[in-house]
Amino acid sequence: MVTKNNKKGTFKSHVGNILNEARIRIHNLSPKLAISIISIVIAILIIEVILRLTSEKTYGLDKCQSLDEEFHHVMIPNRQCRFKTDEWDVVYKINSMSLRDMEYTLNKPEGIFRILVLGDSFAQGHGVDIDESFPKLLERRLNFQDNANIEIINSGVFAYSPLVEYLFLKKKGVLFEPDLVIIAFTPTDFWEDRQRFKELELSYPGSSAEEIEEKIFDGSAKFKFENINSINTKSARPKSLLPFLPFRVKSWLKENLRVYSKLVNFIKAGNSPVQQNVLHLGDIDKDIMAIQRGDKISDEDWEKLWILPVKYLGMMKKILDEQKVPMVVVIIPDPAQISDREWPGRKLLGYPEHFVDTRTPFEEELTRRLKALDISSINLLPDFKKSSIFPLYFDNDGHWRESGHKVATEIIYEGLTRMGILVNKF
Repeated sequence: MVTKNNKKGTFKSHVGNILNEARIRIHNLSPKLAISIISIVIAILIIEVILRLTSEKTYGLDKCQSLDEEFHHVMIPNRQCRFKTDEWDVVYKINSMSLRDMEYTLNKPEGIFRILVLGDSFAQGHGVDIDESFPKLLERRLNFQDNANIEIINSGVFAYSPLVEYLFLKKKGVLFEPDLVIIAFTPTDFWEDRQRFKELELSYPGSSAEEIEEKIFDGSAKFKFENINSINTKSARPKSLLPFLPFRVKSWLKENLRVYSKLVNFIKAGNSPVQQNVLHLGDIDKDIMAIQRGDKISDEDWEKLWILPVKYLGMMKKILDEQKVPMVVVIIPDPAQISDREWPGRKLLGYPEHFVDTRTPFEEELTRRLKALDISSINLLPDFKKSSIFPLYFDNDGHWRESGHKVATEIIYEGLTRMGILVNKF
């Protein structure tokens, strides 16, 4: 007969045997594990040395940019970065207000007419010196031609779109006391707005679309990257390398370890819209240029693309109307719309050599929708197509060269003059 004490003794003995066996296995495994770890470290160091000896130093904007809860991402204040590719070699100097511009005071000096420019990388001057970007060219044009005293503050940041621009205008832009706000709108804004809204949905799990809209409206929306990244890591393809590490640690690794930098770039390339578009042309959630795929996008999806950007442009108009500040949207065309010669690199985004938009050009449709909201606009497409200057865009990257910024400046100047917005303002 087995007593309770005997059962307890048997159970303890069984557990003890399991623990002893585990200790023995761990003890036997430890030297092997240590050797494996040391071997991996040595291999990484060897690869690191080879990469440093054989690869050229890269110059990007990583040191000058950071994720941000309020605006998704920002330029880091008081930083300077050399940005070099096969097509340009420029320096980005970021001021104390996180803008690629000179220093300004929040309080507008007396006698100054101040223009605030919002937009993405086209406004920021991607690939050109800041003095050759259209905001600075326009500033010089207005001051020289009209003998005026005008400041143009360039608050453009790569990959910004109307949703984030609304948040920026509400929280920071109005503090500059602008007399006029110019918003540079590009065809990628449709896709970017959908991505930012999805990230806010991930930031607030369980919240309805209406509740998130309310947070955007009152400026309290936050991009919670711990939530966004946790969802990304569950997807079939990793979105980032070592997502559990703080951003500053990953930035240091990317700056100082070539191995890490190469792996990050490989993962980014695998997840970039450029790679995905070829497989998902016309998919409004995966194709950054879906608005241009007239023959591959349904009427329903095409209409969905308009909802967010037009809504946030209208919300910006209401903010500025309250302060009696005029607003103008400058509509920037896609290089494939200009001519078959512009932007040979278009093939990477699935564009044919000869692009034909089977729908109304988005510029015309946007102009119509803005007019319904009483928002003034300047459509650059017609004059860009008529321009005899070539090339206007970089061959591979697709942003404006200095020549593109110059042509845009003249069109914007003429447009503002026709509107009479600047008459008797300075």
